[in-house]
Amino acid sequence: MEGLYFRDFDFYCLKFETVTFALSMRQLSRRAEYHQDRLVQCIKDPVLINLYEDAYGRDGDSKLDFWTRAGILEKIIDPELSAMLQAIRSQFDVFSQVINSELFESPKDARNLAVAFKKIGTRIESEKLKEKIDKIIDHENFIYIDDFINLSKHVVTLATRYWQENNEGFKITKNFTIMSWNGEDKVMNNLEFVPEKKLEWVVNTLKPWADQQLYMLGSILKEIQKDMMDESELEWDISSL
Repeated sequence: MEGLYFRDFDFYCLKFETVTFALSMRQLSRRAEYHQDRLVQCIKDPVLINLYEDAYGRDGDSKLDFWTRAGILEKIIDPELSAMLQAIRSQFDVFSQVINSELFESPKDARNLAVAFKKIGTRIESEKLKEKIDKIIDHENFIYIDDFINLSKHVVTLATRYWQENNEGFKITKNFTIMSWNGEDKVMNNLEFVPEKKLEWVVNTLKPWADQQLYMLGSILKEIQKDMMDESELEWDISSL
């Protein structure tokens, strides 16, 4: 029997149908990496850094150029951040398609809601894999990703703003200011669904955490697949994908 080893996430494709999902995970991973790189460029933008020194340094008095540049970067960050988190979140659901394809003799239709990442655990016999999925779902990092995506799709978009106080940089914030009908500035607090986070945290902590969890899921799946191959008593010819 022939199979493929998917090195990106450390699992096998023992069924031909799984290859489509594996390649989709690879594509989503590369998208997330692309958007992550773009966000890093914004965070480390040399023009903004120099303008900050000019505006808020010892003798700084010119702030217009700094805030103009920050506004330009905010417009870049908004779609890049959303796209990165969507690509990350989608990888978990596509991995559940891998599980559905590999571990069940009669896989459910790919569009069936029971195949979603937050549902697939109820059908899995492996306690180790089920426990890992449950831990991910309950983790505050996954909850943040999940809430961010669902909130943006169904409720209200989140705002990314540059936080000049203490030079905190770009933050995904739950508060923003609008001009009321009588001309007064009022702070809106209707974005209480997710905690306020720095963009640096999303790029440097959240994404690496998600990457690690996906690889660990793949490794657990591979252990199950090895047992399946041993029990089949067939000779397997495994090549890399």
